[in-house]
Amino acid sequence: MEFQKTDKEQASQVLDQSHKLFLICDLLRHEPKVNKKNFDLISQKILQRTGVNLFPAECAKLIKQYWSLLYRPYGFCLFLAICTSFSFFLMSGSFILGAIIALVFTPLLFTFYAEILISIHLFFLKEKTLIPPPSSDYNELDTVAIILVSRNEPFDVAKMTFDSAMAMVYPEGKKEIIVVDNSDISLYDFVQWRDYVELYTDGGALQTREINVVFVHRDGVEGFKPRNLDIALSHVNSEYIFYLDIDSTVLEDTLLRVVPVMRHDESLAFAQLQAVPTNFCTSSRLTTANSIQSYKLRFDTIFLAYSSHTLFYGHNAIWRTSAVHEIGDCLEYYRDEVVVTEDLSMSLRALFCEKYGVGVWLPSGEWVPTSMRETESMWLRWTVGTYQVYANYMRDVKQLKKIKTVEKIGWSQHLLQLINSALMPVYILGGLVFNSKILMIIAAVQMLPQLIQVVGATAKLSLGGMTFAKKLSCCYFSIFVLGSFINWVKLKGLYRFICRMKQGWKPTGKRPVKCISKIQIIKERWGFIAYGLVCLSASICLLINISTGPLNAILVLLCGLYGAHCLIAVIIFGLLGIEPQTNPDLTQRSLKEAIDFY
Repeated sequence: MEFQKTDKEQASQVLDQSHKLFLICDLLRHEPKVNKKNFDLISQKILQRTGVNLFPAECAKLIKQYWSLLYRPYGFCLFLAICTSFSFFLMSGSFILGAIIALVFTPLLFTFYAEILISIHLFFLKEKTLIPPPSSDYNELDTVAIILVSRNEPFDVAKMTFDSAMAMVYPEGKKEIIVVDNSDISLYDFVQWRDYVELYTDGGALQTREINVVFVHRDGVEGFKPRNLDIALSHVNSEYIFYLDIDSTVLEDTLLRVVPVMRHDESLAFAQLQAVPTNFCTSSRLTTANSIQSYKLRFDTIFLAYSSHTLFYGHNAIWRTSAVHEIGDCLEYYRDEVVVTEDLSMSLRALFCEKYGVGVWLPSGEWVPTSMRETESMWLRWTVGTYQVYANYMRDVKQLKKIKTVEKIGWSQHLLQLINSALMPVYILGGLVFNSKILMIIAAVQMLPQLIQVVGATAKLSLGGMTFAKKLSCCYFSIFVLGSFINWVKLKGLYRFICRMKQGWKPTGKRPVKCISKIQIIKERWGFIAYGLVCLSASICLLINISTGPLNAILVLLCGLYGAHCLIAVIIFGLLGIEPQTNPDLTQRSLKEAIDFY
């Protein structure tokens, strides 16, 4: 992906276009019954709401150019899913069988069509044209508090994020940085981290009038990260909060570009920036695969924020402080256990307060897991945390009435997609063991969007100027091979949630750890290895011993290939990979280098 200005005239045109599209999206969100083809009415209503004179011809051009962001893709996908399921119902010849097929296939096909639609837009959407403009009027900018929470972080990584926050250009006296840390005080990195930040606090050697810096330390791990966030909030004196993780990096003009976006609507609770991985390493297959997975995941999230529902990542986003106070504490409990996805909960609770979020196509940096252990830890946390949030809130009918229909559909798809991908290993194994054509078809249906994702990512991403063949290989390994491991972890997360197993909260690791032996890797992944071997063996037996038609043979081969992916994942990302990643080159990538890489 490229992020650069060519000349002032082109930059002005691109940035103005971004702001105009924000106004159109804002109008259609608040008045969804407005006909998108009535450009005169859209122009009039924008003028009434904002005072901006956007001509009908400009509205027409933007709506036609970015139709995919404005035409509620989930509604279309749900309509297709219902029609397809109804066709199966009519062809079944049995009311009971048809009803069962329709009940099972409707959510599956809904997810299937949604994944295809989003994947197709990897080809066509030019997101750099939607980067918001930087403000030149410093008087209109409100105060911003940057919150960093940390625990036992490597000093070099924490310093990288703090320096990035300090370097953001903003008017004097309108920016503050609040660090809340609960590290073990005996840790040498903590001493370095505390001493470095305190150089900029009141009375420190590097204190400036431009930025107010606060460092708060608390003992213990009670409440984990959400507790740290609540403590940080009690120190905020600003109109907005910019949440960053320790590993985040941002462009110097980020605040100048994003804060003005928040001003156009008081019901706008937060603006989520696009996140791109900055610790990619082409010598590590796993970090490259995780980077592509993460880039695609974040692309989907920002894309859907325009037309469906917006998810807060927990970092790299600006929130209205009043909205954070209104939705309540970050620290929540479910079944006497801390909810480990406070970001997802905040996104949903904002809607209950009749607030909403937007996605901003402005790149910001984040780190991805560098080992299979960290990858498993992250996806377990996300999976269990998602179920915690849905179980906490999706039963409250009164609150759900406050959410728009398109947002309900979006949140439903989010859950269905998580469950479907978690059950993928079950579909594969059940289809092979019981020679079930239905289960194998379900599995094959879920593989097709992945194939489109591979083609789309290969066509769109630069990956540092790789050859087409190498890009195709990297994208295939990321979507299919790493994807099989992620599905396995999601299944484990579903099992842990159903069985009420304690999850806890463990951040994605950022410090090098001693490499573990191949024997230890096999011991840790024995279940995943056994699953892959069973699927591969069962598919071979079916092909040899059972006479099948061409369609059945293809289905069996696909299921067998999935089993092979499981084995390849352990071999490539574990036994032959760097487990965990210790390459020092990981910490040397700047955000601008990462933007150029993708």
